[in-house]
Amino acid sequence: DKVPGLAYAVVLDGKVAHLKTYGVKEIGKEDKIDQYTVFRIASVSKTFASTAAAVLVQKNILAWDSRVKPYLKDIDFRDKSYGQELRVHHLLSHSTGLVQHAYTNLINQNVKYSEIEKLIKKVKFVCKPGDCYGYQNVIYSLVGDIVEYLSGNKYEKFVSKYLFEPLQMNHASFGLNAFMENGNAAVPHKRKNDQWLAVKVKPNFYAVAPAAGVNASISDMSKWLLAQLGNSPEVLSQRILDDMHTRRIKTTKGQAHYGQWENLDTAYYGLGWRLFDYHGWTGFVHHGGWVQGFRTEMVFNPDLDMGMVILVNAQGVHVNNAVPAFIDLYMELGSDKLAQTKVDNRKDKSDN
Repeated sequence: DKVPGLAYAVVLDGKVAHLKTYGVKEIGKEDKIDQYTVFRIASVSKTFASTAAAVLVQKNILAWDSRVKPYLKDIDFRDKSYGQELRVHHLLSHSTGLVQHAYTNLINQNVKYSEIEKLIKKVKFVCKPGDCYGYQNVIYSLVGDIVEYLSGNKYEKFVSKYLFEPLQMNHASFGLNAFMENGNAAVPHKRKNDQWLAVKVKPNFYAVAPAAGVNASISDMSKWLLAQLGNSPEVLSQRILDDMHTRRIKTTKGQAHYGQWENLDTAYYGLGWRLFDYHGWTGFVHHGGWVQGFRTEMVFNPDLDMGMVILVNAQGVHVNNAVPAFIDLYMELGSDKLAQTKVDNRKDKSDN
């Protein structure tokens, strides 16, 4: 009763253990959310962009350490020496050294991505690439340009061909038109005078597809969660998953939006994913996202083979608190699995 509607999935031991939907697509109407109702997943789209790059790495077409400049023919950087040092992994870990959120304000103003790209040459470097963390939307989306350059396909088509289709994410799509034309899409909501108000879908962040352009249902996202846990090796090898889920740069709790999480130990960013240690346990992988009227959270732990994703058609609620709540509940109820995992981890270390 706290939000108009939501959908969530829980994966345990390689299977979808729970998939539930609640509420309605639009407040005041009876059309209920189901497992195929499409939501905007906002910045969780970044996880698809890093995985698209991973597909090229898997095919030996690209390397995480590849310099980006040869693939970005029309992009200039203010500091040419730092620009020459920029690598693919810097883009995907938000460690380019460029001023954080460069030109996110222009996305909010509905300026075209192609026009914003022309302004990148004005953005200052605040540190050497790899030396500091600064979250990006426009700069992050340059990975889409690289995918297009190397594959010869539009970024959206590449993701559909190599990720959506083989993973049978049958309701996933990109962009405003696909969202609006879907007959089973959730309506965004904002809070006003202690009541939920349905609002129009804002097109702005669709302009940066790699950063925030994906639409998906909870059915789709449960398959994405399973794939990230290694259950689709024919699509994503374990080596590639390990690469993406490896710490690249440390962040503060505030930078990671974890300020209210009491049991958080440390936080990092990998390649398209946030990483954190929690209550003495390592290996948690996470990303959240929001655009007007929508919230998404996804978290998993490959060592424990568990995870959760939640989609909400409302903003102004602390949805990311669902992440520690889920982990706390798992730790409370899954003591046998936790104990066995500790034993297995110790054995692996001794064997190595």
